[in-house]
Amino acid sequence: MQKYLLEFKEGKNFEQIARMLEKTKTNCKIIMSGPPGSGKTYFARGIANDLGLTVVEPNPEDSLERVHRMVRTKISSTLFLFDNADKIKDTTNLEKILTDSMYPIFLLVDEEWK
Repeated sequence: MQKYLLEFKEGKNFEQIARMLEKTKTNCKIIMSGPPGSGKTYFARGIANDLGLTVVEPNPEDSLERVHRMVRTKISSTLFLFDNADKIKDTTNLEKILTDSMYPIFLLVDEEWK
């Protein structure tokens, strides 16, 4: 599993992230950190659009167990996007999602992830 941690800086990482996703298309995990309103979600959706990936953004109410079942099933060219991932309390199922996913995953956080 490849993991990348990038600090979001006004879109300057766009080409770097797009190249990583084009190479891996599956099993690539990217953590983007930046202040609220900096455009992390817009940026992630733009990359997905450019690469022809469908964005699946689980709601905070979604059971991470259900999301875990989804990421283990090959649907189509999909990117999973977790906004405010630093606020997810169910870290056990989040770790399962990150480990077992057949898809690229963006974790968007407002602060540096510990």
